[in-house]
Amino acid sequence: MTHPFHQPVVATLMNQMLLLENMGRFEEAIKTTRAAFLLSENILFLNETASLMIMLGDRAGAVSLTRDQKHPCSVKIHAVAAALLAGQSKVTVGGLTFQITGRNWELEGEWLAGKPYEPEETELIASFMANGRDFIDVGANAGCHTMAIAKRFPQSTVFPVEPEPTMARTLAANAELNGLTNIDFRGVGKACTPLGEPASLQFRSSASSTRETKYGGFPVPGVSLRELLSEKTAVVKLDAEGAEVNIIRSCEKELADLGVVVVAEDLLGEGARGVCEDGALGKYLPEVDAGVLCSIPMHAGRNVAFRLKK
Repeated sequence: MTHPFHQPVVATLMNQMLLLENMGRFEEAIKTTRAAFLLSENILFLNETASLMIMLGDRAGAVSLTRDQKHPCSVKIHAVAAALLAGQSKVTVGGLTFQITGRNWELEGEWLAGKPYEPEETELIASFMANGRDFIDVGANAGCHTMAIAKRFPQSTVFPVEPEPTMARTLAANAELNGLTNIDFRGVGKACTPLGEPASLQFRSSASSTRETKYGGFPVPGVSLRELLSEKTAVVKLDAEGAEVNIIRSCEKELADLGVVVVAEDLLGEGARGVCEDGALGKYLPEVDAGVLCSIPMHAGRNVAFRLKK
């Protein structure tokens, strides 16, 4: 519990931590997270410290710091750090093999526990697919949905879009590990932007938290959704950390004319984290009279499947 006297200091340290990470100054950021944890005993700062330790190569330190912690994120970080410390570099779950990098502990912790990541969303996407129809995976990360759909529908082509450099390399490596040849990599290493313009992304200790920023960060080339759409496209998944509505608006007519099913995140409450308007997708869909097919809950909101009407 943060003492009231310390609350302004902790808030300042939180902002300083995010700014330092955004600029890629991780050695300084870790000093800030340690100080914030000592003042507040907030598990968020302990977890951030441990994840920065993994990034900076101190796996033993991360294992020690998270040992005996019960918070779900602490458990995941501990499992990833321990696996890397033991020399483990990959894991097989749900019939697919993935690299363990330490840069993606939110997903890698799930895999090490024997759990596929977001299996409900994978099944939702698969329910609208057919062999020979294509899938565009915006925000593909290490390729959870990309690999699962490519394996299940071998006559289809999957188009992952993933801007974060470490995850872009990991996605390509995972495709090779699983012997998948029906993946088109033209969007890997690029950000999905409305007009295909370049973007600037923030650095973060977990690749899953990377998002667009106007302050510092690193530049990446862009690709528009319109460039990837075709008459064969069946499903587009959008996990763009708050940019979903802008991407959809950029090609509403094409999505409607092609009858594409869009599966997109609607971040709610704390999940929005100031990145986008709370429930932005839920507010947009009635505006365009979209046909909502179904909705499934997720940890930070919900995933919505819908078609835009012609």
